[in-house]
Amino acid sequence: WVKEVRQMDAHAMQFADETFDCVVAQFVITLVANPEQVLSECHRVVKPGGRIILVNHLYSEVGVAAAVERWAAQKTRALGLRPEFPFARLQAWAQSNNNAVLVERRKIKPFGIYTLVCFERTLTPMAA
Repeated sequence: WVKEVRQMDAHAMQFADETFDCVVAQFVITLVANPEQVLSECHRVVKPGGRIILVNHLYSEVGVAAAVERWAAQKTRALGLRPEFPFARLQAWAQSNNNAVLVERRKIKPFGIYTLVCFERTLTPMAA
C-alpha cells in the first residue's frame, strides 16, 4: 500500500536515518547529478539488514554492444542520459562504504538491456 507520495531531491532526502526496509531506485542512478551521493542517501535511510535495489542500463564493457553504446552516448548525453555508466562505479561506491555489500547483480529479461543491482546495508561495518 502506498501511504504517501513526496517529491524531493534524491541527493538530500527528507527522511530520518534508518527509515525503510528497502529502497528501490529504477532508472534513477544514471540520471542524477551525483550518483554516489544518491547511493549514500539511500544507504542512510535504509535500516541495517535492509536492501537498496537498483535497476538501470549499465554500460557494456566489451563487444559489439559496447561499441554501439559508445556511439549512442555521443547522441544521448544532450538528453541527460548516461549510457556509458559502468557497473564499476557502483562497485567502487560499495567498497568505499564500510557497511554496504553487493548481494546481487543480474541482467533482466527479456532482452538483458537492464541490470538489477542489489546492495545490503550490513548490521555491522565490514572489516577493512
